[in-house]
Amino acid sequence: MSKRKNSKPRHTFEVSAVLPPPPAGVCTAYLDDRSTHALATLRMALFALRRVLWADEPPTAAPHIAARLHDATAPISECIWTLTTRLLRHATGAEAVPAAALHDAERAVIAAILALEPVHLVSLANAPRGAEPSRGLHAGDALSLDEAGSLLHEAALEELDAELELLTAPDGTMSLAWAPVPPDSATVALIDPLLEAAEYFTELNELLDFERVAAAWWFDCWVPGVKSRTTTPSFATAARRREWVLTDRPTVTTGKPVVAAFGSAPLNARFPARQAALARAFPKAHSSFFVVRSRDGARTVLEDLENCRTFHVHEHSEEMRYRAGDIAAGRLIPIRKGTFLRSPGMVTYTPDERPGNRSSLRSIWPTIRDGLDEPALAVEALLSTLLLAWPIPRRLEPARSKREAQDLLCDLQNALASAGLRTERRRLADFALDQTIAEYCSALGTQAGPSAVGDLRAGGRPRLRLE
Repeated sequence: MSKRKNSKPRHTFEVSAVLPPPPAGVCTAYLDDRSTHALATLRMALFALRRVLWADEPPTAAPHIAARLHDATAPISECIWTLTTRLLRHATGAEAVPAAALHDAERAVIAAILALEPVHLVSLANAPRGAEPSRGLHAGDALSLDEAGSLLHEAALEELDAELELLTAPDGTMSLAWAPVPPDSATVALIDPLLEAAEYFTELNELLDFERVAAAWWFDCWVPGVKSRTTTPSFATAARRREWVLTDRPTVTTGKPVVAAFGSAPLNARFPARQAALARAFPKAHSSFFVVRSRDGARTVLEDLENCRTFHVHEHSEEMRYRAGDIAAGRLIPIRKGTFLRSPGMVTYTPDERPGNRSSLRSIWPTIRDGLDEPALAVEALLSTLLLAWPIPRRLEPARSKREAQDLLCDLQNALASAGLRTERRRLADFALDQTIAEYCSALGTQAGPSAVGDLRAGGRPRLRLE
């Protein structure tokens, strides 16, 4: 399968040499010599991880996130996290961190890198020396500065309940800017690095990677506003798609959602506490249509239109404008007994502004919900029906061209073969599929042409045969 492009938002910004007065509620601090030295060690370690994991290829995840999922690099990721949290506590004044504690954390990072297997150390020794890393491995490179900014941002959310950015001045001076956020809002923001890890996890297994691509296509067939595979979905739609693909849909490869692997040993112990808790919470999430019963600042009460169950929800965004009586559609994630988080993909609207109103929704929603096994897809189906009156599921071509469809079928053939699903006569064995994968393979076969694919046989669970 083609690799994803890593499109993480930046958390490192260039500023003037002198910091302007910060906005109300925002704190700033220059990095002192100890913090600057610790940051340089972090950049070196991130550069080393990127070389080990991707060599000269573009990275598809933040190095410290990807490192958690490999036995060889997990110890480095753990040491990097310890150094990062100590750096943050020292630089922000959250805690008095002795100089020895920072130095010990730096030494632990370097020792973990040197403990890599010889083949990885050879890769590091052969690392190119570009204009930015004039001292090679000891300086990291330009990308490692952005990666360090993302790492600091994630750690600040986990450890300090703060949104934090790394600022760099033209003269090389570095500083931090941060603002406190409610703990539950910090947890919502940590959904992104958790799902980034889940996306990278699929890349480690060809069949799982194929399922991720297929599931994203199948979700788009139900989504309002997505007319083709080249359509850029809205932020909320992309968030709902990502959650369904990675946290909701049981995969054929493993029998459970991708993120479920992070909710149990051994991987659960490699994630920071809040992300580990989110991994355990996502399988219990609830997707539906709701009516807003009340909103008081960050506290919202929603009522499920299907069974009138009420949910007490933390609202993480002041910019979300809704009021009592509005309709909300999407996913609620349980974070502790009696409290749920609103998925960033949830949408709200006022019933009078749409063809459907609350009374008709109460009768329509249970019918659509009962007709689909997947609640999240049922949400998309009703949104498409109400907002655009489009028939669903739509028939979207899964590839950008006939040739790409043929290449994707070839990728599937190779993935099945690598999984041992090939007979002595070099025909791929029948591979049991769920509806998502069967629909995707059928659409690929149609687009690729009859000579590229065998038959999708009906009866029971769909099964695929490729020559």
